[in-house]
Amino acid sequence: MDPIYFNVDEALGRMMGNKMILVKLLNKFVESTDIVPLKEDIEKKDYAAAAEKAHALKGVSANLALTELNSLAKALELNLKEQNGADYDKNFADMADVFEKTMTVIKEAISELSA
Repeated sequence: MDPIYFNVDEALGRMMGNKMILVKLLNKFVESTDIVPLKEDIEKKDYAAAAEKAHALKGVSANLALTELNSLAKALELNLKEQNGADYDKNFADMADVFEKTMTVIKEAISELSA
């Protein structure tokens, strides 16, 4: 099964069908979400700070129904909190790949929802 990067129906449901609000929130996500500081924290081995950033990304991705990103941010946060010896760089790389794909899907959805 293909990953679900953005569940439009679920997101619209959370916005009570208001496309304008959803578009506004998606635009804000695109403009203000940066995962570079999360990567930098992992590189510095500041796992507590990295876990906080992963937690924030998990939360906003859940609210916007960014399903695959939410799943990977959740897993990364858990690994960082537990400091379980997981390959944090690989976890981050996987999440970063999904983040980029999600951004592309969001930008397409913004255009469609704004039409």
